[in-house]
Amino acid sequence: MASRPVLTARWTELILLNFPVPISAIERLVPPGIEPDLHDGQAYISIVAFRFHAVRLFGMPIVGHTDFSEINLRYYVRRTVGNEVRRGVVFVREIVPRRAVAFTANWLYNESYITRPMRSVLNMQGPTLAPNDTIEYAWRSKLPLPNREGPEEGSSHLRTRLPRLRFRGKKWNRIAARVAAPLALPADGSLDKFIVEHY
Repeated sequence: MASRPVLTARWTELILLNFPVPISAIERLVPPGIEPDLHDGQAYISIVAFRFHAVRLFGMPIVGHTDFSEINLRYYVRRTVGNEVRRGVVFVREIVPRRAVAFTANWLYNESYITRPMRSVLNMQGPTLAPNDTIEYAWRSKLPLPNREGPEEGSSHLRTRLPRLRFRGKKWNRIAARVAAPLALPADGSLDKFIVEHY
């Protein structure tokens, strides 16, 4: 009898920012028995922003927790088991806006989730992403800012103007992208294919 998956969901409206890093930086981080996975001899880290949709826990939707944003920082690894090379990712940090999501993921999967206020804006002309559509995500950090006079905190491009006094000592971080070309599957051997083909 097939077992029911613990968690199911769809990932949509992804932004992936990929940065080359020294291999030695990844070697210091990898768990035992795992090595950095390289593309053309180069190690990478990625900042990934996306929307979770239709989230189900043991096949059941949890009210108020079926659709939400996530931001994560990850790097790429590989492990040899017998004659098989298995490729995966290690999450350094994952940010979500729901405490229950962070608690459950950390408890069930030993993940590294934290909870932060988040917001997102998706501007699409049709039912699927197409050229000139835009995606934006923002999350609030707990890092203190200098207490100085200045413009209101927040981004008008995110259609929000938040009084500075309300978030004094907090900082909004933002990641955004504009679709430049029609969506297509990544070419074999490309960096795009390397980034998305890690399970």
